[in-house]
Amino acid sequence: MPEIRKTKAAFQANKEMAMLKSSILKKKEETKSEIKNSGIKDLDITRIKSNKLNTDFDMDDVAEYAKEIKKVGLLEPLLVYEEHDGSFELVSGHQRLAAVRKLGWKTVPCRMIPYTEDPEKRFFQHFYANKKRKHNSRFWSVEIRNARQVMNSLKLTQTREEEYNQLSDMLGLSVPQIYKIEAVAKLVPELQKLEEENIIATSALSKAVMLSEVQQRRLAKDVRRILDENPEASITRDDFRELVQKIREGNTTDTSEKKTSATVRYTSYGIRLSREESKFVKRLESAKTNDEIADALQHISTLRDQLLEVEQNLRTKLSHEHT
Repeated sequence: MPEIRKTKAAFQANKEMAMLKSSILKKKEETKSEIKNSGIKDLDITRIKSNKLNTDFDMDDVAEYAKEIKKVGLLEPLLVYEEHDGSFELVSGHQRLAAVRKLGWKTVPCRMIPYTEDPEKRFFQHFYANKKRKHNSRFWSVEIRNARQVMNSLKLTQTREEEYNQLSDMLGLSVPQIYKIEAVAKLVPELQKLEEENIIATSALSKAVMLSEVQQRRLAKDVRRILDENPEASITRDDFRELVQKIREGNTTDTSEKKTSATVRYTSYGIRLSREESKFVKRLESAKTNDEIADALQHISTLRDQLLEVEQNLRTKLSHEHT
């Protein structure tokens, strides 16, 4: 009998998780549709209230936003809830709102969606509206916390595995990615800054969680020193892992010590070429309209001929060097 009860309980739990997954998927699709089809209207800035889900987002770029908006205007409207009392609650655009307030605007263009009490739906509206933001671990840490608050409000009884699986469904991240993001959130600010500046990737940075705070600060200092002494340096995942291991073993380097190629592998000219190549390829791939695609194909054709000519010239130079 106990085995039968366990089997029934497991079946019921699986059924509830399947229903929850289906509900999440449905609300995701509804949210995307609502945002896409929302109307735009100029609203009185004083009637727009802040959103508690935005409280942990930094405001470092407000001055830059204000400068850009003053120059070219507000290209992307804010997204707000239209509440029953005639006021509006901000869903997305807290930096843009602060910027236009700084510029002294009285009204601001907004997309409006109906207010909802459903915590899951509110989460997805906020999440999808802010998806264009820079997706570093700081952004994801806030979204993970917000998702957990929604899950807690639903009063679900879950195992740790079920909890992380639901987070994965809500955020579109794998469970290992969530673990790594949470690990980075525990690091000292000096290390987190390396990820925000695109110096070290989240997956690599999470390896530093095994270090003490003192060791973490030493690691951040070592990385900064390497980059200061070699501005064109590129620290790979393996390089960073090696630095972490050296600090764990107590084998840190001082500023006078020479760094081996195993610690930092770089060729300034090669790195510059790689970066420019990546930018250009992405620009070509971003073509959307027929005219843009035609222009991109024309540039590729022209560039192909130019590259062949440059290759011949470089090979000629190389052969002269060896004679």
